Order: sequence, then structure tokens, then C-alpha cells
Amino acid sequence: MLSDIIKYLPDFNFHIAGNWSEKYVSNDVKNLVNGSILSPHIDNVFYYGELDDMSDLFKICFLSLSTSYDESFGLSVAESIANGIPTVSHSAGIGHLSDFTVNYKSHPSEWAKTIRICEEMSKEAKNKNYVRENFSVKKFKEQWDAIL
Repeated sequence: MLSDIIKYLPDFNFHIAGNWSEKYVSNDVKNLVNGSILSPHIDNVFYYGELDDMSDLFKICFLSLSTSYDESFGLSVAESIANGIPTVSHSAGIGHLSDFTVNYKSHPSEWAKTIRICEEMSKEAKNKNYVRENFSVKKFKEQWDAIL
């Protein structure tokens, strides 16, 4: 999906962080991503690998995009929202708190249209305070302690 979205938005820069764990990603997917997203001839995609601290990346991005079809929680979405970055994603998991959601298996042109709308309308994630209050490490610790 992301490779097609990139084609619809040639004027955008895409900053990607994360790792390619053999355990979770098949060779077919790796080859597809390396050929169509991280290829050296695509000059609007920047890949950083796994980052321990996302704060520098959050400073240069004006929106966050999650194209995952089935996230149980979606940590990247939660982190983006908590840092005030407007998000576009599916409504699965925490995606329902995104600024804009895209229907399941929408065409890449719908994603591009939604991203453009988010770019124009959202300057800060609408659910930033809610995510910060309800999904903080402190909150998790309180809830865990209550269970124990």
C-alpha cells in the first residue's frame, strides 16, 4: 500500500523508522519493500532503521501514516498522537483515535486524498491529551499494580 501511496504523493517526503526482523517479515515482503519503497532511485523516502528515540523524527514530520491492516494496538500511532502529530490510519486498534481514518483496503488514491486533507486541516493531533493521559507508562503501572 505504501509504495502506491508514495506514487500518488511525489511531492511528499516519507520518513520511515523500524526494523526488518526476520521473525516477522517474509523475504517476499522484504524484496517488495526494498524494490518499491527503499530503492535508491526513489528520492522522497528516507529510512532510519530502528530508532531508540523518535523525538528528532517527530520534529520534522507534520503527519504520521500507518497503513497496517491489522494492528492490535499500533504503537507508532499512539506515539505519534502523544507527540501531537496528526495521524492517518485504519480505525483498527488505537487507529480509531487518529485524526483521519481510511476504510479497510481503500485504494491508494483514497489514502492520498485523506493525507492531503489531513495536511490542510490538522496542525496537532486531536486526541493528544487523551492518549497521553490514558496510555502513559505511569497509567500502565497503576493499572498493573491494581491487578496484582
